[in-house]
Amino acid sequence: MRGDELVCEKHGATFESDSGYCNYGPCEGAVLDEIAVRVEDGAVYLTDDRYEFENRGPSGDHDRSSRGRIGFSGQ
Repeated sequence: MRGDELVCEKHGATFESDSGYCNYGPCEGAVLDEIAVRVEDGAVYLTDDRYEFENRGPSGDHDRSSRGRIGFSGQ
């Protein structure tokens, strides 16, 4: 998060936090899909039955042209 915007770590695109609208970057004009999450003790948990957590990749320096570090599958 940067201010009221969500920033894509991979592409640097920015999204409005209230609507998911991309206002800058390679996906400008697109809108993020809303997914259900729960925040508990500072941790974020996926609670949307349409998606399943697949994996979490290594943090730190990694090739940003590859897939993101957190993977999800779903509809």
